[in-house]
Amino acid sequence: MDRKGIAAYIAIVIIVSFAIEALIIGMGLTLWPAYLLLLVPAAAARAASRLSPSVSYFTGAAWRVPIRPALRMTVAIPMVFAVAYAISSVIGYVRFDWDFGELMGLLAPLEQLKIDPQLALLIPKIAFIMALLLSVILGPTAYALLMLGNEYGWRGYLLPRLMPLGRWRAYIITGVLWGLSILPLVLATPGGPPVVDTVRLLAMMVALSLLLGKVWNRSRNLGLTAVCCGCCICQATTIWTFSVVSPTTLLPWAAGFDNTAIAAVLITAFGATRLFGKLDGAAREARNTPLDGRSIDG
Repeated sequence: MDRKGIAAYIAIVIIVSFAIEALIIGMGLTLWPAYLLLLVPAAAARAASRLSPSVSYFTGAAWRVPIRPALRMTVAIPMVFAVAYAISSVIGYVRFDWDFGELMGLLAPLEQLKIDPQLALLIPKIAFIMALLLSVILGPTAYALLMLGNEYGWRGYLLPRLMPLGRWRAYIITGVLWGLSILPLVLATPGGPPVVDTVRLLAMMVALSLLLGKVWNRSRNLGLTAVCCGCCICQATTIWTFSVVSPTTLLPWAAGFDNTAIAAVLITAFGATRLFGKLDGAAREARNTPLDGRSIDG
């Protein structure tokens, strides 16, 4: 077990992430430096690799993303989120804002145009459909690209080194550390009680870590893992936050997760085999041998 590499990676991620978050908070929660946070895990992994060189840990392929499982993720993850929010609405836990007030607020300039009243009634519905389709497209593309550096660090570097502890422990520890690395920024944004926001953030990060850990462990493909992460993050922070009124606090920054979104990710994690199909073939495309010579995590 590469204890030196693990310690170096965690220390670098925490110190650099907290420094960037302090800068963001000091600048009044300006968004653009937040994108630097997504590069910190990759940079920390490279630095830790130099401090503790090792060739016995397999990072995973970043390119040649297998098309079929990627397409299944693109379709399945939005469907799981839609079903989760639909069920939550039916049981009365959340309610849909069919006027899409927050979404329409983004289209405020349209109010200056002279629009036929009957067409104006359709605009919120059209905007919702377009936003939903856009979220399906952006998840496995733009969001996945943004999350690739993040996945290189957490799943490509740290997770393989924690696997000797057992895969479930490795998934959970990775998720907790991931959440802690962005916790100061989340707590600095307007939200609920700090303890509640902390628990909800860590719950989502652990849920994501269970899902992404399974995808990486079975496919050994970081590109595919980033696609999965991008789809989940996009669904959890865009369309549903604009269209659903939830009793749980939505965190405003890119960790804006409510309880229904957490449940959707957990459902996806434990139903990954049925939803995504067998991912073992992606490991062969990586043209490398997994850590223990097997593709595990049935």
